[in-house]
Amino acid sequence: MDIKTLILESNLINFTIVVIAIAYFLVKLIPDSTKKRQAEIQKQLTDAQKAKEDAEAKLQELEVEIEVAKLESKKIIESANENAVSIKTQIVKDAQTEISRLKANAQREIQMNKDIAINNIKDKLRELTINAVQNSLKERQSEVDQLIKQKVANDLKEKIA
Repeated sequence: MDIKTLILESNLINFTIVVIAIAYFLVKLIPDSTKKRQAEIQKQLTDAQKAKEDAEAKLQELEVEIEVAKLESKKIIESANENAVSIKTQIVKDAQTEISRLKANAQREIQMNKDIAINNIKDKLRELTINAVQNSLKERQSEVDQLIKQKVANDLKEKIA
């Protein structure tokens, strides 16, 4: 055997020892790190599952809240519509009452103006009647005075004659 063969054998033995040492360390270290990594992954999976369940529960709560809010908004809208109808009815009723009041006031005012006009016409008619009667009486008085004067004159003429 020559040196080259010995060196080759020695390199081969060294290489085998290194491979065996690496394999030994890998077999010893890999299971521990794999177990740690597996435990970490399992914890992350558990945390993710818990987060998913929490999110689903929160989603359910929010969906319930949304439904409750929809129902409440529907009730509020219905109540607002009922209030609007009630207010409209009251406004119409108040307007009708006001119209009736204004109509009654207008009728009273018309009647009052009518009565005043009739009284003014009656007063004017009385005044005109009194004036006409007075004028007629004055004319009659003049005629009566003329007749009396004529009668007196005729009586005097007959007595003198």
